[in-house]
Amino acid sequence: MMETMLGLFKDLSVFDPDVIPNQLLFREKEIEELVRLFAPLQFGFKPASNAVIYGQPSVGKTSVARKILKLFKEEVASKVATCYVNLAVKRTSAEVAAEIYFQVTEHLSRRRVSKCLEATFKTLKNNEKNLLIVFDDFNAFSGGDINTLLQTLLRPAESRFQGVHVRVILVSSGDDYFLRNRVRSSLEPIEFQFKDYNDDQKFEILKKRCIQGFSRFVISEKLIRDVAERATDLRHALAILYYVGGIANKKITKRDIDTAFTMVKGMPKKNESHLSELETFLLSKIKESTTISTGELHRYHQKEKGDITIQGIGKSLKKLKTLGIVDYKFVSIRGRTRVWFKT
Repeated sequence: MMETMLGLFKDLSVFDPDVIPNQLLFREKEIEELVRLFAPLQFGFKPASNAVIYGQPSVGKTSVARKILKLFKEEVASKVATCYVNLAVKRTSAEVAAEIYFQVTEHLSRRRVSKCLEATFKTLKNNEKNLLIVFDDFNAFSGGDINTLLQTLLRPAESRFQGVHVRVILVSSGDDYFLRNRVRSSLEPIEFQFKDYNDDQKFEILKKRCIQGFSRFVISEKLIRDVAERATDLRHALAILYYVGGIANKKITKRDIDTAFTMVKGMPKKNESHLSELETFLLSKIKESTTISTGELHRYHQKEKGDITIQGIGKSLKKLKTLGIVDYKFVSIRGRTRVWFKT
């Protein structure tokens, strides 16, 4: 009965992008470096730095961070408590503090932030444990200032609970992230930028998933490569394979793959071929500089192309961001100017 329900699948979970495989291909180096960075926690010492993992979606950031927590939990749980918090889900400092307390103590708490964290640190001290926290999607935190949250979390542990060391891994979706200088200096983060997987890497990852997830001889390597090259990212590719495994009859064909791509849409790939003249001009200037302001872009355009309003530039930049071609952050005010960062 179960075999009939599974159809062509041997293990459905393999195609779930949130399931962490035993081996994360092409991220072994980063895993090794992160384990080495936080290893002092198990011996009661304070690691030299925290970590920031950043990059575009679907490049293994969260999987690597959770893999690190899993390794510490499996191997040194008696010495290091671990905690995973998605800041796109836990939206206030109170929710974050309560979640950390729950994962450390396995008890619920309705106390205010300071009392909740104090109780967490007391538990750690009594159990002679240190704490490693992953803050996923930290740039999506909407419950106030992430910088204030980090200071609230880290300062009391270091100053009032001697011997308790708290270290964090911040995970950010995007080719950039922003921390205040004061927080950056206290975190002393080591940065890990995860580049996009190329088509060959995606093929190898998908090939391994197909071997684990499908019955034998269900899909050819040629079709796996087709999926790797056409999918917008790895998450999209896994969704395609999951879908096609449910519609194919005995063996997956090219027609099945084509059908899956019409039904399962991924994020649009960056496409610069259909940009307006203004958008193309702005993009060329952004690519020339690490940082550039709207005011500078405005002056460049006036000098080289003619007059245009700041609002017109802002509208075009917003479109470029929506298309996933550039990204930007508000850093400081210079008159009415924002500073924009390229991806």
